[in-house]
Amino acid sequence: MSASIALEDGLAPAQRRFAMFGIALAVLLSVLDYAVVNVALPTIARSIHCSDSAAIWVINSYQLVSLIALLPVAALGDRIGHARMCRIGLVLFVFASVLCAISRTLPELAAARALQGFGGACILGVNAALLRHIYPSNMLGRAIALNGLVIGLGVALGPTIAAVVLAVASWPFLFYINLPLGAAALWFAFTAVPATPRRPRAFDYLSTLLLACAIGPLVIGGDRFAHASSPVLSLALIGFGAVSFLLLVLRQLGRAEPLLPIDLLARGGVYRSLLHQFLRFCRLEFFYNFDAFRADERAAPWARRHRPAHHTLACRHHCGRPFCRQAG
Repeated sequence: MSASIALEDGLAPAQRRFAMFGIALAVLLSVLDYAVVNVALPTIARSIHCSDSAAIWVINSYQLVSLIALLPVAALGDRIGHARMCRIGLVLFVFASVLCAISRTLPELAAARALQGFGGACILGVNAALLRHIYPSNMLGRAIALNGLVIGLGVALGPTIAAVVLAVASWPFLFYINLPLGAAALWFAFTAVPATPRRPRAFDYLSTLLLACAIGPLVIGGDRFAHASSPVLSLALIGFGAVSFLLLVLRQLGRAEPLLPIDLLARGGVYRSLLHQFLRFCRLEFFYNFDAFRADERAAPWARRHRPAHHTLACRHHCGRPFCRQAG
């Protein structure tokens, strides 16, 4: 069975259900893996023998690459087809999951997570556009709501799934479980997700470079500044990122097809919606990463009753309490 060609106003109901299931599975895979690793970070850090502050790059590398790649891959999806971009993202994501599972050092794992983040960006960057080819225009609101529900479900299920896996297996299985899920998502992506039309347009390489030069130094500089590491270099990175972002904004103004649609921010509804989502995501990140090495215990406290002894971080003062404050 081959992928259907997208109709002008969506697919037939039977085809629509299979196509939406394929997209939902791909989105769930990328979001779920992000949430799972957040909670499993303490276990991963102990296994690869890295410091608490360095271990956060298991998360940061995924986020940073995803953030930089999201807009460029969305624009590239217009050129090569959104369905094809989604399939490329799934292949990269599954391949990177294997690399993550076999990694044994922080640089190896961070690099694999970066590739995984790029694959996730390829999925998340085009999934909303794919909905336009699956649902008729009068049902787009329902499609977007379903898409949001899947994202919320992935974030909500992540901590529990991580706790269950870590209770019975080692942390590499957090990535190995992506293989059957990824295989199923790929099958639906190739057989049910419709082939989408391509729109010839020039790719804006300079804007992509400016975006990378803006986001990368801002995130890295902010991380170094937060850890009081080389304040001068940290501020220089932040300044370079800010200047790059300003140049990016100036380049986007007046362009017919901007990489970063600044003109949308002039619309009050869009601006308020984006601000609300940004603040909500920041709050979520705070609760995930604040005192991160208690996160797995807080997110699923029942897992402590089922966790094998070798998965418990015992206090070095031998008080028998996990994560004792005296442990330092």
